[in-house]
Amino acid sequence: MTKDTIPEKRYTLIVALLNRHAVRARHDLADTFVRRMAASHNRANEELEVVQRSQRTQADVLVVLPEGVVEILVDQSDKTTIANRSANGSRPRAPQTVSRELRRSARS
Repeated sequence: MTKDTIPEKRYTLIVALLNRHAVRARHDLADTFVRRMAASHNRANEELEVVQRSQRTQADVLVVLPEGVVEILVDQSDKTTIANRSANGSRPRAPQTVSRELRRSARS
């Protein structure tokens, strides 16, 4: 601006310049906020995936564990039943019957 600019015009230009800088500062602040929120959101999604993987692994273990226990019980029960039946002179039951009985008792 030159010195010969009238004060009213000079003040108007200064106010316009200040307004432009204020708008730019708000825009930059909003951009920074959006970037930080996006980073936070991505980090939270990654942590959620880690937790879900861990829980999925635990659930898989918990699902497989009872199956192994039932198999052990069936095997031991079959051996015990055969030994008891042959000691008593009676005929042993079929393995399917033993498995069904074990599953029924495991449910209750």
